[in-house]
Amino acid sequence: MGMNRTSGLAVAIGLTLLAAGATNADAQACRESIGEATGASRDGALRQAYEGMLHGLSDNTWRQWMARGQRIGDAPGYTLRKLSTNCTPRGASTFCRVTGFACRG
Repeated sequence: MGMNRTSGLAVAIGLTLLAAGATNADAQACRESIGEATGASRDGALRQAYEGMLHGLSDNTWRQWMARGQRIGDAPGYTLRKLSTNCTPRGASTFCRVTGFACRG
C-alpha cells in the first residue's frame, strides 16, 4: 500500500516520553508515545500522526508496520495500551493527535 496523497500540509512529529511514575519492571518497559499531524483529510492526518508515533518508538517499528498492512493500532514489537486519537478540523485542513503507551513485547 502506498502513501496517501494529501494536498495540504502533512507534518508528523513523533515524541517519546518515559512513562512517569513507573515503579515495577513491567511499567518501566512502557513509554508514552505521541504523534501529531496536519493534513487535507482526516484519514491522511490520522495516518501521518500514527506514523509519527511509531517513528518515536523506532524506525524499525515503523518499517515493519509499513510492510504489515499499516493498520492503526498495530505496533510491531509493542503492545499498545490506552491508544487515543483526536482529530479537529482547522480551516481547510485537519489536525490529529495520537497518544498511547507502548510496552515491549
